[in-house]
Amino acid sequence: MMMKVLFYYYYLFYNKLFPEADPQLTAILVLSFSESTLIIISLNFVFGYLFCSVLTKYYMTGITLIIVLVNSLFYLTPKNIKDIIKAKPNFYGNHRLTVALVGFFFILTISSLFWMSSLSDFILKNCPKK
Repeated sequence: MMMKVLFYYYYLFYNKLFPEADPQLTAILVLSFSESTLIIISLNFVFGYLFCSVLTKYYMTGITLIIVLVNSLFYLTPKNIKDIIKAKPNFYGNHRLTVALVGFFFILTISSLFWMSSLSDFILKNCPKK
C-alpha cells in the first residue's frame, strides 16, 4: 500500500507540478531510488554494528539495480499504472497527511546522501569489535 501511495504522488508530481515526457518512468525511477536508499541505510547500520563494515559501492549499485528492475516489472504494466492512478491511494483518506508523509520520506532519503557517510564513519570508528 505504501509503495502505491508513493508511486501515485511521485507520478502526480512529475505529471502536474513538474511536467516530464514520461512521468510514469520518472516516478518509477525516483521511487526505486528512494527505496534503495532506505534499504542501503538500514543495511549499513546493521553491518556497521554487527560486523564493523559497510556495504561497498558495488553492493549498493546492485541493490539499486535490483529494485529498479523489480519496480519496472511491477509498475510498467499499463494495468497496474491505470489501477493505481484510478484508485488515488492515500493514507487514512487524508490528503494532507499523505502529502506530508510522502514529502518526509523523500526528504529523508535524499538527505541521507549527505549524512550517511558521516554516520557510517562514526559507527566504524566506535565499533566494539576492533
